[in-house]
Amino acid sequence: FWFLVTSGVRFGEAAALRPMDLVGDGLVRLRRAYSKAGTKSVLTDLKGHELRTVAVPPAVEAELLKLAEGKPHDALLWEAPRKGGPLKPPRPNHWLGAAVSRCHEADSTFPEHLAVHSLRHTAASLLISSGANVKVVQNQLGHKSANMTLDQYSHLFPHDLGK
Repeated sequence: FWFLVTSGVRFGEAAALRPMDLVGDGLVRLRRAYSKAGTKSVLTDLKGHELRTVAVPPAVEAELLKLAEGKPHDALLWEAPRKGGPLKPPRPNHWLGAAVSRCHEADSTFPEHLAVHSLRHTAASLLISSGANVKVVQNQLGHKSANMTLDQYSHLFPHDLGK
């Protein structure tokens, strides 16, 4: 959860991470992703077919490094708990849905439903609100162009005209 909400990577990109992808200094190298093909998860190139490096906060990097301890460099960081292999995106009744329900019960203003892809939008919002420029956000999210990033998130960037 913390990796997804702070990095903005796609779920399939996170599911494909391996210890060798943790490069240090708060950086994670994305090399491939899992995509759904019918009922199976298939390892594919990244969207846009370009490798990218994303930044994560120190606390998230520390958790990723703990998770990687003792694992072969090419093992998956996360595996499906029952059958092994890559994690599949959470369904509404999975861990994310349960966490969202608990949050909503504790605070009725919290959304009742939240898709895993919403964590990507949250990460983009956090980057923008912390002052990241559009090119940094573009790279972090793996968008093909800054125009794509601006089309999606321009309403979050501060106005330069004093409005």
